Amino acid sequence: RIQLMADEEAKAMNESKMMELDEKKVNLIADAHFSRMRKLDQVPMDFLKDFKFSNLSQGGGKGGSPLAFTPNGFIVKELSEGDHESLLEMTESLVELMESKNHSFLCKFYLHFEDPETGKFYAAMGNVFYVRGQKKSIWKYLFDLKGNRDDKLMHLDGRKIKEIHKRFYMFYNCWFGCDSCFKCTCCECCDWTDREKYINGKNFAFDGKLHVTKAQQKLFAKTIATDVEFLLSREVMDYSLLVGVQSFESMEAVKEAGLDRNDFFCIYKNEATGKLEYLVYFLGIVDYFQKWNTAKTIANCIKSVFAPHPLSTVRPPLYAMQFRTHLVAKFVGDGIDPFEEDDDTKLGGRSGNNTLGGFGSNGGSVGGVELSSHLERKTRQGSLSVHMGSVSKPVVTDQPGSGPESGLGSGGASMRQPKDTETGI
Repeated sequence: RIQLMADEEAKAMNESKMMELDEKKVNLIADAHFSRMRKLDQVPMDFLKDFKFSNLSQGGGKGGSPLAFTPNGFIVKELSEGDHESLLEMTESLVELMESKNHSFLCKFYLHFEDPETGKFYAAMGNVFYVRGQKKSIWKYLFDLKGNRDDKLMHLDGRKIKEIHKRFYMFYNCWFGCDSCFKCTCCECCDWTDREKYINGKNFAFDGKLHVTKAQQKLFAKTIATDVEFLLSREVMDYSLLVGVQSFESMEAVKEAGLDRNDFFCIYKNEATGKLEYLVYFLGIVDYFQKWNTAKTIANCIKSVFAPHPLSTVRPPLYAMQFRTHLVAKFVGDGIDPFEEDDDTKLGGRSGNNTLGGFGSNGGSVGGVELSSHLERKTRQGSLSVHMGSVSKPVVTDQPGSGPESGLGSGGASMRQPKDTETGI
């Protein structure tokens, strides 16, 4: 009887409701749960009023799922059958995690629906690289980090890094030995200048350090631990931490951009130039639907022979361990808190109470939704307490998004300049 009641409840929860989207009637899936997410972040039901199915275009990465960006900071992504089932399976627990008011880098989903005409499934989420009020965001760095050798630098100083892969099966692309001689003139199969930038960017993404304050480092480690524990409980792998960095020359410039209330805004003294860099990080874990399957087992066997280690295609427990261990070690707590006076920098403090704002822009934003989660610092005692605040409605701007690599979540941090400056990586 209990099982029957549970089955009936699950059936009722997943029964499709209809809504109109881009002049189409679509089936909403498990919307009793997603409506809680929208309510939590005060996302209106018509948040996709500017979405057009015709705007879906091939996304970045190996999956290449079609994506569409909305002007108010959301992304609509086409889901594979496997991703659809994985999202459906974890929906309730994912919403409960977000309602727990713990810090999380996991991307937030606000709608799950099906186009009955095509039978295709879609999900609507926030964009981690959406910065409210900025018509065009200039990113010092955009990273896709997995805690393994699939880490990559996607953008450098506002320019996209062209991906020049060297797969074991790409014999026509001169994959054997050429990386040891980027200046080689005997190989005309591809542009080795682009290959060199891509490889240096990958090495920088894997080996580089993110410099934050001690309090921010502790918050990052705690948040990653919570998120990884959740993902491990869902037995998924192949997820990424998207990291975006904006750089400014002064505190005034950061305030003018409205980013001074970001949880991961800090200052780092560039060792190469001796100048202070005011950097703001945006963080979000995306693509966390992939289950371990036969195809992944085969890929693991092949990559174990041909790919550099640590591998990306490993079982969920090992993937989770690599992800957490590597990323926590990447964040170094030697940055300067911009709101504590220092004898050398005399940075001054923020007017009013001494707080750092929530993940994202303008007090923290997830897909255009402002999230005020404050860090109350008691400087004399050196203690730190975390409080979750209120949310406000999305604000529509002309910013369409940052490209097919964009995902969702929020946050902030800072990045050291690399030592190798010959190629600009």
